[in-house]
Amino acid sequence: MVSDAFDGEDGDSGDGDGECALDGEEGAPGDGGGKKWAASAVDMNRAAATALGAAAVRAKLAVDQEEREIRRLVMLAVENQLKKLEAKVRQFEELEDVLDREREHIERVWQQLFAERVQFQAAQLAVKPVPPAAVPAAQQTPQAALPHGAHVAFPLAAERVQSPLAGAPQAPAQAQPVLGTSMMPVPSTSMAATGPTMASAAPQ
Repeated sequence: MVSDAFDGEDGDSGDGDGECALDGEEGAPGDGGGKKWAASAVDMNRAAATALGAAAVRAKLAVDQEEREIRRLVMLAVENQLKKLEAKVRQFEELEDVLDREREHIERVWQQLFAERVQFQAAQLAVKPVPPAAVPAAQQTPQAALPHGAHVAFPLAAERVQSPLAGAPQAPAQAQPVLGTSMMPVPSTSMAATGPTMASAAPQ
């Protein structure tokens, strides 16, 4: 019985030693797995940081590229607007030149019409009959042009006829105005046919 007790105690002690040994074996592998897990976590963090850094760099490059593209498009739009403005300015300049030419043409036509109107009015004035009041004094009757009291003697129609007795033509007597007197010319006859005659003139 004593031996059984000792055997039982030994068995109990043996069981305890076995349990401790198992615990020691299980603990040792557990510590190594934690270190590996920690190392793998650090590596994962580093890899994630590296990936995030690369993504950030790529994003920065993409942003820069987008900014450059936007600037290029803005500059292109500005250049197009400037070209349109230049085209409009050229059109306005051409329109102004056309208006200047039209204005000069209208002025020339107006001057030509004004000159033709002046010529037409001058022609109408030239064709229009002159009123009696506008007749110059040189074209009036000689009697009205003579001084007061002067008379002009005109030859009679019978005196202009040649005498049938005379063979040669007879010169008509000339009438000369004398201030204050009027003399009537007397026709002279041939001395051979009628004899000498005396022309007398009685003063008035």
